Amino acid sequence: MRISTLNLFAVTAAMSALLAACGGSQPPIGATGAMAPAAHTSHIGSWMVPAAKSEDLLYVGGGGFAHGYLHVYSYRSGKLVGNISGLVSPSGECVDTAGDLWVVTNFPDEAIEYAHGGTTPIATLSVPGSNAYGCAVDPTTGDLAVTNTNGVSIFQDAQGTPTTYVDWAVPDYCSYDNKGNLFVVVGHDQLTELPEGSSGFNIIRVDIPGPYSTVQWDGRGLAVGGDAFASYPVKVYQVTISGSRGKAIKTVTLSTKDDRANDAQFWVQGHTVVQPTNRGNEVGIWAYPSGGMPARWIRNFGPIRYDTLAVAISPSQ
Repeated sequence: MRISTLNLFAVTAAMSALLAACGGSQPPIGATGAMAPAAHTSHIGSWMVPAAKSEDLLYVGGGGFAHGYLHVYSYRSGKLVGNISGLVSPSGECVDTAGDLWVVTNFPDEAIEYAHGGTTPIATLSVPGSNAYGCAVDPTTGDLAVTNTNGVSIFQDAQGTPTTYVDWAVPDYCSYDNKGNLFVVVGHDQLTELPEGSSGFNIIRVDIPGPYSTVQWDGRGLAVGGDAFASYPVKVYQVTISGSRGKAIKTVTLSTKDDRANDAQFWVQGHTVVQPTNRGNEVGIWAYPSGGMPARWIRNFGPIRYDTLAVAISPSQ
């Protein structure tokens, strides 16, 4: 649960970070793979099956102060292939064009980078302000954007000290498009844009109902939506942007047999969308943009019930 200022849930499911966060290879819906979790089935400690580096990986992060984690699954087979422990309140995830994963934590507020299939951080950046929340990588420059209560902190080439831009309201999740324009959800009901090369945000008027928290470039346009405070089932909207206007051209309904769709960060990967549910121990995978009932579930979360806070997919290179 997001603390203090926002007081809302967050989720991200590791799927490739197209946009830097968007794009990437995509297995068929419901496909199964031959990759076995070897002798490792534990959700405790840090470990990774060696063959995981050649897989598309789904990172599912969450927990709080005592049990922060990243569980790593083969996206094709749904089998547990790794675990990364020692994180405190991971709240967001994103992926760069090399397939490396960035996870945002608070307490302390940091952005931590892991190589695809790795368990040891290869970079750690201190995020100014408090409540570091979501992130996105600019596919045109490699810059890393991290949302927090101060605004949006952008690390040039994903290193060093960031430049912080103040947004219209407290930011939720963010995403770059394929041209380096940064889109940010603020206040749980407003879409803003920091155009490439600009120093100020523009408000984008979008014809979709709030509240919502997530935005992601899906390779063709923006996917916007995802919120537990909205009526069930949760919806994701395909949105096209023209100037200061956003138009929903498709409504993607994430149906379930009961009220199980969740809020927070979904992840679009090719022709699927991944979304954790409000039961905490499961992640659903739906066809995108057709929606409907989920094609499959991933539920192997171990003996402890967690609040899922983040998901992302990292494609094999």
